[in-house]
Amino acid sequence: ESQGPARRQNLYRTPSKRSEKRVPYTPVSRQQPEALSLLPAALPAGVSFHPAGSCLCLWRVVDLLLSPVKVVLMLLLVIIRIPIVIIFMLLPIACRKCLFKCLFGCGYPLYLTTIGKKYWGCILESMYTGGSSPRPHTVDVVPTRLSTCTIWPVPVASDNYSYLIVDHATGVCAVVDPGAHVPLILACFQLGVVPRYVLLTHAHHDHCGGVDELCRQYPIIEVWCGPGEKVFGHKTRVLHDKDVFKVGRTAVNIVSTPCHTPGSLCFCIPKVRSIIPGDLDSSPGGIRDSEAILTGDTLFLGGTGATFHGTDIMMWRSLQKLNEIPDECRVFPGHEYTETLRWFAAWLEPDNERAFIMAHEANAQRSMRKPTIPGIMGIERKINPWLRSAEEALGRSIDTRLDQYYEGVSWCSRQWQCLNSPPREWLAFPVPMASRAISTPHR
Repeated sequence: ESQGPARRQNLYRTPSKRSEKRVPYTPVSRQQPEALSLLPAALPAGVSFHPAGSCLCLWRVVDLLLSPVKVVLMLLLVIIRIPIVIIFMLLPIACRKCLFKCLFGCGYPLYLTTIGKKYWGCILESMYTGGSSPRPHTVDVVPTRLSTCTIWPVPVASDNYSYLIVDHATGVCAVVDPGAHVPLILACFQLGVVPRYVLLTHAHHDHCGGVDELCRQYPIIEVWCGPGEKVFGHKTRVLHDKDVFKVGRTAVNIVSTPCHTPGSLCFCIPKVRSIIPGDLDSSPGGIRDSEAILTGDTLFLGGTGATFHGTDIMMWRSLQKLNEIPDECRVFPGHEYTETLRWFAAWLEPDNERAFIMAHEANAQRSMRKPTIPGIMGIERKINPWLRSAEEALGRSIDTRLDQYYEGVSWCSRQWQCLNSPPREWLAFPVPMASRAISTPHR
């Protein structure tokens, strides 16, 4: 850590011939399927994701009974969840906001501890090892081929996206935000790749909940994250702003975007400026040459992440760092929130015709469980309110739409409060009912 620039320079490294020979790999063009089958039946016989296998065993029942943490969490889930939902439906908006603020103030600090990790582990066990095949929240997800690598989106949990970055030249694979291990291990088996790195945009459990099992299945994995981020049970390596990390020969530019968490990061993958046959160190571009960006929970399609560890000013400064990204750059967020957030953007700015068009498009895609990713940065600059906060017309819309309902509340926080405790104007807006049913964001 004391070496400073020398340590950062080492991040920009070229794999040696010896390390390349150790990577079991076949050419990407020969092994990439048209689509990934993310069901446990697709895994070869004899391989399981959990010591108990794919069904509930006696030792798991005993472990459940003997584990006081799991018992307490399950009781809280059953006893508290249903009354809270009923109370939220009956109370007026002002009381909803106050109650939500109190519950969040108590629950979020617990979510960041090992109790939150245990809770997320229970959710994953019920989803992926309960004896039934989980249904992915999104189907027909296609890869995005870039100049140096291919990005494979992998739907995990209820609305998360993890990503596999597979380098074309060496076959080195990096996993971004492994919220659950089961679909990622399935994807690696089908692609014939062995993950070498885990890159975390931030350390919320829904983005790093699969790290334990991935490291158990692939002991060579190195876990990298931003400063101040803590992954329980793992020694992580730190990435800083303006670092350049290498996945094989694919360069990944690190952009620090603190606010959602103190060490939130975005990963920019630039085009290669010059490619010389046989040269292992082709010159990659900077952020201005980015052809893809993985934003985690900092930037969504149509919205932005919640300001859990910062203010609107911090979020604005973080988003300003993304101004240099070209309009044709593809955006890969950490959640499938696009449909609801684009309807919110259309309601917030009714004169923006492009926002209505994109909202209807997202609604059509999600009605068939199709992915809305990747987005295009140029489109986001036209419809995403949080990337256009300096526009005077948008400011007037915010004054009339939000301030009368959520005065004194953080601007970014109003987005989530409006979606969870919508005003009457939002309920009267011509939005499909499926778009209004959004659970309370806990990321």
